[in-house]
Order: sequence, then C-alpha cells, then structure tokens
Amino acid sequence: MTLSKLHQPNDLNALDIRAFANAGAWMEVKHPISNENLVNEAGQPWRVLLAGKDSFTYRLASSEAIQRRVAEAVRVTPEILERERVSVLHQCVLNWENFVKDGEDFPCTPANAEHMVENYPWFGEQIENFILSREQYFLANTKP
Repeated sequence: MTLSKLHQPNDLNALDIRAFANAGAWMEVKHPISNENLVNEAGQPWRVLLAGKDSFTYRLASSEAIQRRVAEAVRVTPEILERERVSVLHQCVLNWENFVKDGEDFPCTPANAEHMVENYPWFGEQIENFILSREQYFLANTKP
C-alpha cells in the first residue's frame, strides 16, 4: 500500500509514530531463500513483535551501546559495531509466536532473541529492515 492511499489523518495523534513504535508492529518471518512465510506444523506463521526505531526501547539500547563504547575508550572495530547492532536489534524483539527449533516450540526470551539475531543473519536483516521502516508502524496502527 502506498502512502498516498492511506487514510489522511487530520490530528497529530494519528501521526504519533513514537507511540506506534513503542507499541510495536508484527512482522511475519520469511524464509531466507524462497521469501515464503515460515510456518509451524499447524500452518501458523512465525511472527515477531518489534519495537521501531522511534521507540524508547530502540533509542535506549542505541544510547547504551554508545555509552559502553565511550566508557571503554577502545578503537571501534567491525566486531564492536556488530556486537552493538545485535544488542540493539534483540532488545527490540518484544515477543514472537510460532517459532520452532529442534521440532519444539522456541519461546521468546531475551536470550533466545539474542541467539536468533546473532546466529541467523537473515533473521537479523529482516527485523532490522522492519524496525527501520516507519511505514510499518504507521500501517499497523492506523485505520483507513
């Protein structure tokens, strides 16, 4: 859907992207090669609820990463930047549904979210693209 076809709000509250980003939006997880929705055995899609880039969660996680870097006073390396990216992204995972690992339900916990972002780059890329898209949060929280 293009923005021109969206409901044209006439109130600032309808444009409160920060509130939308704080509430989160659901993303359906895609297969890294086929781009088809991943589903569990019951056919239910893997979905992840993500805080957006304008959320307090994202901003706090980003700020903490920068503060750690400054406090450690070390030269920034690609490894440090990747560790910070993983940290920020996994903290934006608010919940998920229908994930399966080793044939069992894979619950949403902070440790499991970090594991997913760190060990499945395709997952990290999908959630990063979603988190950075204001449009996703606007669409999830407005009624045409």
